[in-house]
Amino acid sequence: MSDLREEKIHTIRYAEGQARLGGTVFLIFGVLGALVSAPNLTSAVPLLIFYGTLVVNTYFSIRCFGAITRPGDRSQKIADGILVVLYLLLALSFANALIFVALAILLFKVSTIKYILLSTTVEFPSHKRLLRRKIYINATGTLLCVFALGGIFLGYGMVALWSWTLVFVIANIYLLIVNPLYVLND
Repeated sequence: MSDLREEKIHTIRYAEGQARLGGTVFLIFGVLGALVSAPNLTSAVPLLIFYGTLVVNTYFSIRCFGAITRPGDRSQKIADGILVVLYLLLALSFANALIFVALAILLFKVSTIKYILLSTTVEFPSHKRLLRRKIYINATGTLLCVFALGGIFLGYGMVALWSWTLVFVIANIYLLIVNPLYVLND
């Protein structure tokens, strides 16, 4: 029993370390991206807010789901690698809202697939329920991005971007504070 408890503590600590590392790397990507986009930074404010909110959410997501991901899970490592690249590209596209939103769609789609794959490997029913909720939320995030992209195409770029960002921030306040998503029950 003691070995199982120690393994669980190790897994949780590892997930917390991965979350700190991911959050730090994505924050650095964002700062570098903002510096590269400096001439257009004023029009990029909603994108910067969206990105910052996404980084905060991702920290909690990594910390939570990293604790239930099997070490060495190849599909998760591949998905994580793709997501890191998408984060970097997202951070480098603050100057172009159309590209930024298109990349956000890809990021949400890949993360949805990542959690669908993870849901096939978890054992506890509570983890499966949590993953179903996360998959639904990420699919909804994809749809929200598609609406923002549509608003840009229809000529309502700033209205679409600010609306998109506001809804995303409110949703994250709800998911992180009001009705916390990232809570594991064993």
